[in-house]
Order: sequence, then C-alpha cells, then structure tokens
Amino acid sequence: MNYSKTYESTTKVEFDVIFPKEEVASEWKQTFNALANRTSIAGFRKGKVPKNILEKVIQDEEIVENLKEMLLRKSFNQIKNEHSDEHLYNVLKEDESEIQKDKDYKFKMVFEYWPDPELGDYRSISIKANEVAVSDEEVEEQLNLILQSFAKWNNVEEGEIQLKDVVEITMDTKDENNEDVKEYTGKSAISINPDIKDRLKPLRDVLIGKKVGDEVECDIELESEEAKKTAHVKAKIDSIRRKELSNWSDIDLQANFQVDSMDDLKDQQKNMILMNKLQQEIENQKNAILDKIREMSKIYIPETALQLERQQYISDLEKRLKNRQVSKEEVEALNSGKDEFSEFADATVKKSIEELLIIEKVSKDLGIIIEDAEIEQRLRAYRKDIGEEDLEKWILELKNDKRTWGQIMADVRRERVFSALLTMCIERESEDKATDSAEETPKSEGSESELKS
Repeated sequence: MNYSKTYESTTKVEFDVIFPKEEVASEWKQTFNALANRTSIAGFRKGKVPKNILEKVIQDEEIVENLKEMLLRKSFNQIKNEHSDEHLYNVLKEDESEIQKDKDYKFKMVFEYWPDPELGDYRSISIKANEVAVSDEEVEEQLNLILQSFAKWNNVEEGEIQLKDVVEITMDTKDENNEDVKEYTGKSAISINPDIKDRLKPLRDVLIGKKVGDEVECDIELESEEAKKTAHVKAKIDSIRRKELSNWSDIDLQANFQVDSMDDLKDQQKNMILMNKLQQEIENQKNAILDKIREMSKIYIPETALQLERQQYISDLEKRLKNRQVSKEEVEALNSGKDEFSEFADATVKKSIEELLIIEKVSKDLGIIIEDAEIEQRLRAYRKDIGEEDLEKWILELKNDKRTWGQIMADVRRERVFSALLTMCIERESEDKATDSAEETPKSEGSESELKS
C-alpha cells in the first residue's frame, strides 16, 4: 500500500491511497479463502468444498464487499501508526475506484481529528461528600423482599380470587360476526394484577371474587387496521394459584446466606445495603464532577463522530435488548416514541463522547499512565481460581485482541482518573471548610474584645 498526504487543516487530513494490482490480487485470494472456510454446502464438510464449486457459490460482489472493509481497516491502521497521531479518529472514503483483482485500487481517505477540549480550572472544583447510613427500616424492607423471594405458589381450592392471584381459565371468544378469536380461545393463565393495562383488563375485573368452577362473561376491544372491534369472552375458572410468604423458621439461613442467626442475617444485609449506597454516592459524586467540568469547558465534537457513535450505540442497544440488559432510562425512551428516543440517543452519545474526551485530557494533565504490567497484575488478582499456565494463556489471548485490551486499559484509566478527581475535589471541599472556619474565628474574637472593652 502506498499513500500521500494531499490536504490538512485543523479539523481533518486527507490522503491519496493506492493498492497496487499485485497486492489487490493477493488480498483478493485471502478474502476468497476466508469466505470459503466459512461457507457450508450440503454434502461437504466445512473447509473441504472443492474450489471449482466454491467459485460458483462465492460471488465477486461478496468478495469486493469484504475486501473493501479489510483494505479500509488496513489503511487506517497503517497511516495512524506511521503518523503516530492518536488524535486521528474518524475515517471516510471518497473518490474510490472499483476493486478489480487485476487493477490498482485507488481512493481518497479523509481523517478527522479527535477534538482537543479546553478544560476549565477543574482543580478548583469542590464537592460535598455526603454521609451514608442505613436505617432499621431499610433493613426490614430488605428482609421482607427476601421473604417474598422464598414465597411459594399454592393452589386455592375453595377461596375467592384476589389481587395478585394467577388464574387458569378456559376461554371461548367470538367477534362481532360470531367467529372465533383464536388469540383468546383455549386454556390460558392470567395474572390478576391491576397494574396491567391491556385488552383483557375487563376480564380481570370480573374474575375478582369468583371461585374455581365459576363461569364469567365480558366484552373486550380488539384493534385492527380498520377500526376497533368488540369481542365477547366466556371463561371458566379451572384453578387459582396464590403466592404465600414463607416463615423464617422454614428457611435454612446457613445454606442460603451462610449465617447462623437472624441477627447475623440483619448485619449481613445492612452491610450489603451500605455498600450499595456507598457505590451510588460515589457514582453521584463522579457525575457531579463531570457536570461541573462540562460547564467550565469548551468541548467540540464533529458531527460525523456523533453519527458514527450513534450508530454504534443503536447496534449495541439492539444486542442488549435481546439479553434484557437495558437501563430503566433506555426502556422509558424506547417506549416514549421515535422522536423522543432519537433525542435521548443523541444526548446519551454526546455525553459519552464528552466524558471520554474529559478523561483523556485529565489523564494527560495529571500524568496518569497505564502500563500493560498493571493490567496483567489486575487480571492475575481477578483470576486466582485458575492455574498459572491457563492464566498466562488467557492473558495472552486478551493482549492479542487489541480492541478488548484497549477497552480494559480505557476502563482502568477511567477508574484512575475518577479516583484522582474524587480525592482532589473532596480534599478541596475540606480545605474550603477549614478556610471558612479560619476566616470566621478572628471576627468572633474581635467582637468579644469589643464587648469586653
């Protein structure tokens, strides 16, 4: 690969890149082989398909699409490493020719510079360290939650249906044309929860107070593309299940909590609540420091950077949604509508980039350097459960994955920066209080002298 710089400004730099036809042909062959190893064809083992068959299955368009991404990544890494400029951030391709395995491949590569923020005098920031305590009421509330987690579902043979029961019913539902509504016909289990607002709410309402064997009827609304329609539901109650709390005498404290008595359990839960509150207080302090730094700083973020990070955020969110790893704020934003979620995503991404830029700037300013040796030491402490040979292999695999290793280093840098900022800002708060006290003391003594005289 050859390249030459053609333009540079304070915000971007451009290069003309050429991959000679010999290199294109070599990369084309490697890309074909990589696709071949991933291609499955009935009657052949993966990786054992004859080349003449693979050449008919793997289209040139598929090779070109994969090759474009690979050559772009290769160009980005080479230019960034050879220029030793960590501020080169975003990359775009312009004026590119078509990739053909017997011709040179040319394109213009445009880099943007990571913005260098102008931070205010963050060393003057002071924050209040709030005292954290745990009340007896909080401990009792936690113990009640534990009891609920041990609750058991029991069948109710003769009692009436109450709120929070689960009722098993057999439904027969017909629409306005007396045709079956399959979605609401047959056996089903319904939770008698007043917080659930769906089309079966009328059925939940009429079930309350009924017993096993009773039959109920009600109308529900069905939504369609044309308009709302009404359906009539007939349901027979097959069984009632109710959650009943356990007693502490029924719970093996040693087996479940590794404690010998209720007093020990209360102390254990109190410590857990305290640790959670301390972590939350530290997180609040971090956010307070970041907000104050944002207020006193000038941070410019290129629009393309926001767009790329937004795409990455959406992609990550989709994966986390499948694993149910989303925050309460994200769920609310997703449920609030397209426009509201778009605003939420933009604000989230902007805030994330600002935090990253602030951390990098403060890290340089305070001389915080993260070495590989520190990461390895932390990893060894984290995985004491495995043998030395397996530990070395695991660490080596992480180091070879540059993205993962870079993320670990970024996390450690973030931790070190916030630790330094918290120490600095809390000490500043203490100094401010001491200064205020010192300034107030002479005034009091002076007033007292005047009164005596």
